[in-house]
Amino acid sequence: IIVRNPYKRIISEYNWQFRDVELGEKPEINSWIIESIEKASSDASCADNHFRPSLDFIDTNFPCKIFRLEDGIEFVAEYFLRKHGSVDSMDIPIEKNAKKFLNNSTEPSLGETTIETINQFYKYDFETFGYEMIKSPVNTRRATDEYKDDKYSTEVRIETARRWRTMTLNALHEKMQKELNTLHTTILKPSKSIHNANYPKDKQHHGEIQKSIEVRFGEIQLKLGHELLKLNGLNSSRQEITPIVISSMIKQANQYRHQARLKNININN
Repeated sequence: IIVRNPYKRIISEYNWQFRDVELGEKPEINSWIIESIEKASSDASCADNHFRPSLDFIDTNFPCKIFRLEDGIEFVAEYFLRKHGSVDSMDIPIEKNAKKFLNNSTEPSLGETTIETINQFYKYDFETFGYEMIKSPVNTRRATDEYKDDKYSTEVRIETARRWRTMTLNALHEKMQKELNTLHTTILKPSKSIHNANYPKDKQHHGEIQKSIEVRFGEIQLKLGHELLKLNGLNSSRQEITPIVISSMIKQANQYRHQARLKNININN
C-alpha cells in the first residue's frame, strides 16, 4: 500500500478531476474540498473511493507492506523491483504527469475551515502514518465522528498499520544493508592498473588515463560514503529506522551502480 499526505492527496485529486478545465471554469478549491468531504462522509465509496481515508484499506487479516509516497517511489522500486546486486538503470514511467495539467494548483491557499475539515476527516491517517497536521483555530465536528466504525476496531487497525509500517522500513533497511555490502565488495575490488609502458602515446591513451582517474576518484568517494554510513549505523543502532536513513542508503547504492557502469562491471546474482 502506498499512502499520501492528506493535504497533498486531496489537492492532487482536485487537479486530476479538473486537469483539462480552464482556470475560470474550475470550482473554487476550498468549497470543492468541503463539499467533496461531506459527500464522502455519507458515501465513502463516492468518486471511486478517491476520498476514502487510507486506513480504510487496511485489513488486519491481510498483512501488507506500507510505503509513503513522500519518501520516494524508489523505496518501492528497491524493495519489489530491484534484483540483488543489479547495477542496471531503473526507469519508472510516469503515466500521470501533473505538470502537464491545465492550470495545475500545486500550492493553493487552503482556508481554516477547509484545513479543519481535512483534519477531521483524515485524522486517523495523520495519526497512523505520521503526517503532521496543520493546526487550525476553527473547531468543526465533521465527517469522521459519524463516519468511522467503533473505537476499538479503529484502534486495532491503527496499531496494526503502524506495526506493518515499521516492519516495512526494517525489511527495506535490511535489504539495503545486504545490497550495499554486495556492491561495496564487488565494485571496489582492486582493478588492474591502466598505466602501461606499451600504450601508444595518443588521444586514446590519454582518454583511458582520464577514465582511470575518474574511476579511482569515484572509488575514494564511495569508500568514504560507506564508512560514514557504517558510522551513522553504529550511532543509531538503538534508534528507530527512519526513511531518511534508508534514503541515504539508496543514494549510496546508486553511487555504487554509477561507478559499476563507469567501470563496465557486471555483477552475477
